[in-house]
Amino acid sequence: MPWNRAMAPVLVTLISIPMVFANAWKVTEVQTINSKINQKVYLMPVALLILLLLVLQLILAKGMEM
Repeated sequence: MPWNRAMAPVLVTLISIPMVFANAWKVTEVQTINSKINQKVYLMPVALLILLLLVLQLILAKGMEM
């Protein structure tokens, strides 16, 4: 891959990592409360990612064969 194509993702990564750490230093300690909503919020993204993976593997990957 030519350097001019790879430069944008590399620069975004190099700029964003210090920004993430700088923002993390500002965060104060948060007291969590365990409830059914917290479990649902935790499990829904995992279920949606598994569903997306199944769609990509079972339906779209067959159409991309060369």
